[in-house]
Amino acid sequence: MTTIVGVHGIAQQYRSEVALARVWRDELHGGLQLALREGRDTSTALDPAFALAFYGNVFRRTVKSTTSAELLDAADLTEPEQDFLLQLWAETAAVDPAVPPPAPSYKTMGLARTAAAQRALLALSRSRFFGPRAGARLPSVLRQVSRYFDDLDIRLSAREAVEREVTEDTRVLVGHSLGSAVAYEALCANPQWNISTFITLGSPLGIPHVIFHRLWPEPGSQGLGQRPGSIRSWVNIADRRDPVALVKKLDGLFAGPPVHDVLVDNGPTEHDVKPYLSAVETGRAVLSALGDSEVGER
Repeated sequence: MTTIVGVHGIAQQYRSEVALARVWRDELHGGLQLALREGRDTSTALDPAFALAFYGNVFRRTVKSTTSAELLDAADLTEPEQDFLLQLWAETAAVDPAVPPPAPSYKTMGLARTAAAQRALLALSRSRFFGPRAGARLPSVLRQVSRYFDDLDIRLSAREAVEREVTEDTRVLVGHSLGSAVAYEALCANPQWNISTFITLGSPLGIPHVIFHRLWPEPGSQGLGQRPGSIRSWVNIADRRDPVALVKKLDGLFAGPPVHDVLVDNGPTEHDVKPYLSAVETGRAVLSALGDSEVGER
């Protein structure tokens, strides 16, 4: 009887599934409450059945397999990973005055590209979002994105985590960060699902080459991504300063009906899932999908 399924984002391998699900459920409940109050409806019971598709464990290394590969720097990154890092630098510098902007020629090749990536890590260590540990943490985070797209076992295991939670009663699928790519691919692989609304939060789906062109299924001959599953509505919510949602507008990138792009203000934690879930804009999207009467019945 699961009505809403959430798919978490990157770097959650050391979190408890139970604790993370509790955070998602509580914050989503807050967004729903705001949406109901906005509609002056104080009588409807708010308790839609929620489940979290947890796949963080597939990225967690065992003691036996742990190597120095966990401790990466800019020189260890692949070209696509360095490209993603340089894009993050440019995007973050545009919205955070503490981050020095890259030079116009920052997209270089070879050793110069690696040097630019190293400068990016130093610059991002000054940002409010990435913080002083950017140099130690960001390369491993970028590698997790690569592992998802390059390692078939990881990719399929993440998708299976979504498939385990979706039931015949599921109407809404919510994906945050990398979880929006996992959710998208699960939807495309299961067109028989009854899910009517797809909600993406802080999504990197539109980033060319790094994400968009590596999706399953691949974009078609017209350069458009496939419309996922049987959904009737797709709401994409992004904080205007979120450096992970580099492409804030997904409308026009995917075939089918328009994607409804919505900008929000998450305060100082622009990519954190909690302010995304508790936003009234997210609550509106869920209520629109379920209808007030259906929410009250569950």
